[in-house]
Amino acid sequence: MTELAGSSEVGAPPPERVVPQQPQEPTVQERKAPAPPRPPAPPGRPRPVVLPGRPKTPAARLSPWGFIKAYPGVFSFVILSILGLAAGDSWLTYKRQEYERETVRLREAMSTVERQRADLAYAANKNHYRIMIQLIRRQAEGDQALHLSVAVDRREMYLEQEGIRLRSMPVRVGPDTVVGQGPGAVHVAPPRGQRTIASVGPWSITLDGGTTIYADSGVDVLSDGAGVTPGNVRIRSTDFQIILPNVKPGMSAYFY
Repeated sequence: MTELAGSSEVGAPPPERVVPQQPQEPTVQERKAPAPPRPPAPPGRPRPVVLPGRPKTPAARLSPWGFIKAYPGVFSFVILSILGLAAGDSWLTYKRQEYERETVRLREAMSTVERQRADLAYAANKNHYRIMIQLIRRQAEGDQALHLSVAVDRREMYLEQEGIRLRSMPVRVGPDTVVGQGPGAVHVAPPRGQRTIASVGPWSITLDGGTTIYADSGVDVLSDGAGVTPGNVRIRSTDFQIILPNVKPGMSAYFY
């Protein structure tokens, strides 16, 4: 029999199988071990230096003169407001002192009996006026029909029915004044009490006695520059046109 020549692997046992090992978790000592030092930078490349950030400086406050130069309009408005308030306060103080001097002069010209009578009459009239105003207000609140109410001191007018205010409107009431001169002069003052609407026009409501509630069709403001005739009531045109369809002759109007 001829012996075969060749590889010695023929008839040799199979090679051993290599099993890959699982990576082992680091032990406690390895976890606590310090990190290896960072290798030094190569000689040709210097390590960059990180500088700390510069702190932000707060904005400088303006001095009084700097504020005036920066905001001249605001400074002028403040100065004018202060001067206006001071002038108004001075005028009111002067008028009060003038009224007090006039009161003292009139009382000195009276006898003791006249002074006592004047004090009693003033107290009685003052209480009577307050009682009358309260009665008129209650009468207006108890009116079951649709009516108008004018609070003269508050400068407001209401459209009311059965104690419910359907609409509240700002108004301006003409001040007390004397119309005419000499013996024919007439003192005109805002009305008080119950009135009746006599006629209704496109821009005015006339009451018995001549008092008029009117609006200006061209100016819809109630500023001090927009005057109001003595003894009458001025209302904004928008409010007037809203209540006009509900206002009829014969309706009551209360002033208190």
